[in-house]
Amino acid sequence: MMNQDGAGDRVNSGTGSACRTLVLCDGDVAGFHAAWAARERVAGGIGPDGAAAVAGAGEGALPLMVAFGGSDTPTGAIFNAVDVQARVLGLTTLAPIGPRGTAAEDLPGHREAIALVHACYVAVRHGCERVVWPAHGGQGDALDLDRVAAIADRGVLAGRLAGLDALAHRVPSIRVETPYADLTDAQVADLFLDAELSPEGCWWWRGGDGGSGVDGHEAEFAERARRRWMGTLEVLGWRA
Repeated sequence: MMNQDGAGDRVNSGTGSACRTLVLCDGDVAGFHAAWAARERVAGGIGPDGAAAVAGAGEGALPLMVAFGGSDTPTGAIFNAVDVQARVLGLTTLAPIGPRGTAAEDLPGHREAIALVHACYVAVRHGCERVVWPAHGGQGDALDLDRVAAIADRGVLAGRLAGLDALAHRVPSIRVETPYADLTDAQVADLFLDAELSPEGCWWWRGGDGGSGVDGHEAEFAERARRRWMGTLEVLGWRA
């Protein structure tokens, strides 16, 4: 479904949805691909045409997307990018989930852990038993093995915490899948290009030119992200 400005509709509440999967989208390459892959799982390999996918599957069965911001990424830019990606894929978005707490209170992983548990409860509220969290531990050609392990463990534990209240929310199990955790940037980018997706839908696309919803030091962060991903995508053959 679309709203009047063409972005994916945001569903702020509700229960009993037939949708089985919630995708936590960061407005980046992995999140865009994760939403596409979840849609294809339902719609049956239709390709990047969102309208065709919706026509080929009952809307209640399609995955939901939610903007899931990191503590070091401009959240406004993420939210805008996820709306664009939802429009491309023909999917519906929920109200965004931002970092919980304040940066001054952070220990490593603090806000991410709290936000992930909250996302699991959002999932069960909408009848979803499967959460896809596309975090990954790649940085260029290298893997941060500690980060890979933290992603996998945090996902499992967040699902178990939400599962403790199964008698109340009547979703017997909630599993958080982390299929990108141990992929390098090049491996994620290769999947992205195979799906025929465009980086123009990513939050950093315009870099620091003032049109991406970021300014100041956030614009510098966007430019670094753009250089990181465009360098990898172009090596693999992407052209505008």
